Amino acid sequence: MSWLIGDFISYCGLDRMIRKFLKDLQEKDKERRAHLFFEAELVAQGQIPLDVLYGVSDNVWISLYGEKQRKTEVRVEIMYTGKRTIGVARKALENKIKVKK
Repeated sequence: MSWLIGDFISYCGLDRMIRKFLKDLQEKDKERRAHLFFEAELVAQGQIPLDVLYGVSDNVWISLYGEKQRKTEVRVEIMYTGKRTIGVARKALENKIKVKK
């Protein structure tokens, strides 16, 4: 890092800079999340007109720590109304709901 800015930076100084940057980043993220949570318009259940409702489910078997033969299943089920492009080869689900079992 020293060669990049042309001045000597100790490991402790670099550590403090990184921690400060991450703390600032977390505070900005908290503000953004609070804005979305408190000020976003809530959609009442059953009020979205749609042509198609998509559903996706998947499961994974995970070995339990310390057990040779015991495994547990983790399931994820999501319902959504569509996808929108958010970047190159990236899509976000619209009106996503996690289904609990």
